[in-house]
Amino acid sequence: MRRALIALSSILMLLPWQAALAHKERPTESPPRVGAVPDQNRVPTQTLDVCKTGECPYEHIQAAVNDASDGALIRIWPGTYHEEPSRAVQDLPPDNEDGTYSYEFQLQNPNAQNLVAIVGKKDITLRGMGETPRDVVVDGAFKKHVVIRGDRSDGIIIENLSVWHGHEHGIYILDTSGLLIDRVHSGYSKDYPYLTFANDHGLMKNCEAFGGGDGGIYPGGSAQTPGRFSMEITGCRSYHNVLGYSGTQGNHVWVHDNEFFDNAVGLVSDSETDHPN
Repeated sequence: MRRALIALSSILMLLPWQAALAHKERPTESPPRVGAVPDQNRVPTQTLDVCKTGECPYEHIQAAVNDASDGALIRIWPGTYHEEPSRAVQDLPPDNEDGTYSYEFQLQNPNAQNLVAIVGKKDITLRGMGETPRDVVVDGAFKKHVVIRGDRSDGIIIENLSVWHGHEHGIYILDTSGLLIDRVHSGYSKDYPYLTFANDHGLMKNCEAFGGGDGGIYPGGSAQTPGRFSMEITGCRSYHNVLGYSGTQGNHVWVHDNEFFDNAVGLVSDSETDHPN
């Protein structure tokens, strides 16, 4: 019996590691980039309001994103956003032979994989207008691979809202210079509540990650930036995930003043040849 328990414990210890290796990206370079962490006090070029009461120009977040110019502030008022038009868009097979999706695919088909997609637009702010992050709920209901995606979305800010039930990832920001995530709660994604990959000038703060089937917080493939950090994570709480933190090729990432607790494994950092840097 004792030997069986030891063997079972060894298997369980390996499972999170296997989960950490399951994640694949399109071929993406991750160089040091020109830019800076976005300024939360920047003056928007336009303000678009989204709400569920019929008092706003937009009922769905994606519709506001589609109409937004670079530099827009999208204010999301309290309510639960199922994004029914995006959810109804048919999933499509990958366009790359390696089973991944190109940037061009995401640009042409923003909602094939994503409930809300900000692709190629710069300095977009998604701001929840409730008193707490959970007053604004963006619920993927496991129907889309990603709940909120930023792709080559330099200067993106996501603040004061909650993201639930990604079939793969809650928030996924890729190939971007300048990102800021503040007071966001992301939970119960099958892979990563937060996935950032091949970015520079990134800051995550005051976030919560929970119920993830892989790493609660995953800053992967970060830019190599000697003399400065390419990604900072602070003031966050990560719990009830398979891994509290995972960051393959997470170079020049500063993780400080966070809480990682009640995860199967607390922190894992590793290297793979199919990730940049």
